[in-house]
Amino acid sequence: MVYKDQIFRLQFDNRRIIIVPEEFSNSVDFSKILLDSKPVPNVEYCRNLRFLGKLNKQRIYNKLSSTLTGNKYKDYSDLAIRNFIKGLLSSPQRFGLDNSLTNYSEIIVFIRGFKPKIKISKFSISRLKNRQIIFKPVPRTKETLKFVEYIKTKFKDFDENTFLQ
Repeated sequence: MVYKDQIFRLQFDNRRIIIVPEEFSNSVDFSKILLDSKPVPNVEYCRNLRFLGKLNKQRIYNKLSSTLTGNKYKDYSDLAIRNFIKGLLSSPQRFGLDNSLTNYSEIIVFIRGFKPKIKISKFSISRLKNRQIIFKPVPRTKETLKFVEYIKTKFKDFDENTFLQ
């Protein structure tokens, strides 16, 4: 199994526009609803939809280095660790975290207390902070639940419901 960040969208040929009824305008989950569609008004509109639809399929170029960034994780605990670090570095801090870890060295020591062989450095944490912080959903698995319990040893007010999917 390969774990990686990926945006899943409904893929279609972008020649039709989905019509959302008024009673479902505030809804996010359309999995149990059959929606209708109408044709796209013109060729230029369809071309723009196709351009936007392929943006998530392209690899992202990182301007701080000459290589393309990867979005793969070894397992779900890596994803949970990266989201935890993003929660610490965001302003304001997320998931009920506080300022008890003040610098990158303390963050690395804390993370290595849970997973000693993780590849993490001050530079990688700095890159996470300087990029646009996007929080990925962390699935509720055995390894992520163990990590949440480890976080709660230091952060008593940690909100696991917003952290986990």
